[in-house]
Amino acid sequence: MNAKIPSLVLFILLTSTAASQTISWNNPAGGLWTEASNWDLNRVPTAADTVMITLPGTYTVALGGSGFARCLTLGADSGTQTLSVTPTWYNGVHLAVGGTLTTRANSHIIIDLFNLGILRWTARSPMAAR
Repeated sequence: MNAKIPSLVLFILLTSTAASQTISWNNPAGGLWTEASNWDLNRVPTAADTVMITLPGTYTVALGGSGFARCLTLGADSGTQTLSVTPTWYNGVHLAVGGTLTTRANSHIIIDLFNLGILRWTARSPMAAR
């Protein structure tokens, strides 16, 4: 019986740390999504987080690996905020937003594709290519 109590305590501690938080981009020069210092909580967003890339200014947030968010909002009242999703030849790229992806005026999402498999786009609004 005593062996189960520490496991239960550990499970509760681990699940309580995965609570949803709002995490905001704080680097007006732009930079890498995967760099913890670019976020106000000094960590990279998780799938449980609400992600806000709404800092005014003109900059690019570059994602070249995997990025996760419960919800993602891109765009501020001034400047141009760009989310650039670009795989390299040796790794894939993964942006998983479990809820709502919101783009405001003056925001851009650039997705470079190199697809050797199946591409699936599921959205309630159309996607335009340029």
